[in-house]
Amino acid sequence: GGIGRFSIMDYVRGAYYVLGLGFGMLAVYFLMRSQFSVKRNYDLRQRFSVIMTLLGLLCAFIIASGYYKRFHNIPTSYALGFSRNNISTLLMFVMPFPLYLAKRKPVAAFLTVLVLAFLALTRSRGGFLFGCIEFAVCAVFWIFSGKTKKGRKIRLYVCLGALGIGVCVMLPALIKWILPRFDVDVKNETRYKMIWEAVDKFFKRPISGYGLLDTDILYETERKKGTLTWYHMMPAQIIGGMGLIGVVCYGYQLYNRAKLVFTNADSWGFVLGLSYLGVLLMSMVNPGEFCPLPFELLAVLLFILQERRLQTARPLYRDKLRRGV
Repeated sequence: GGIGRFSIMDYVRGAYYVLGLGFGMLAVYFLMRSQFSVKRNYDLRQRFSVIMTLLGLLCAFIIASGYYKRFHNIPTSYALGFSRNNISTLLMFVMPFPLYLAKRKPVAAFLTVLVLAFLALTRSRGGFLFGCIEFAVCAVFWIFSGKTKKGRKIRLYVCLGALGIGVCVMLPALIKWILPRFDVDVKNETRYKMIWEAVDKFFKRPISGYGLLDTDILYETERKKGTLTWYHMMPAQIIGGMGLIGVVCYGYQLYNRAKLVFTNADSWGFVLGLSYLGVLLMSMVNPGEFCPLPFELLAVLLFILQERRLQTARPLYRDKLRRGV
């Protein structure tokens, strides 16, 4: 986006994002994809689910450590001792993977509930709101993944019972804990103002937008060193930064990603899809997929695994040589 607005030095200074969200990530895709062509003596799906679940437990430890430091007045870089939005995004990546492990060990499904609990502890508005949505979809997936009609009914009753207990026992405390975070004057909220900035810039440069390196955005006054001047919202970032070109490209990408999830749908494909749904939802109110590492890298990895699941990805040039094509 922003064709003709930036100098060569602007692109050099912003190389991490220019490459990390463009051709650099494409190169990483081919590099990672080539590694999955090698046969391994373990269940890749099970192993990856374990790794992602361990990532979730690490996030839980960081959150607990943050509260410990806060309780003991140990100085940290963040108010809660951790970056609430970044750690929430990682937890939303993780949320569905314990459900895949639950195919062998049903008790693992409890870890998905634990992920939601730690999302609430982050006090991230986007993490809690969209985490609840992702959790609801995960619950539906867990119910319908039961092998028998009786099993699905039991899971439904378990979910309804847990919901009832949660409402009666946890809701009052949860409202007191998280509700103040939503008590904002919307019209004076930075994201609300940036929506209109993005719309205004879209109408001024509708084809290519103002570019990802654009710094004439309200967030520039709060931007941390080394980061983009984000809109903190994917739709605004696309229309303001990339115009119609971005709308078409990201729309096409989203269509193809959804197509991968629902083609020959199975439990593994849905788990990967639910994981991506988490970061996609979080990207509606945070940088999300516009952070090359780790979020966009993880998103790309999820769809490499989707391609491997389907075995329909076009062969790499190296693969063609092996086959004599």
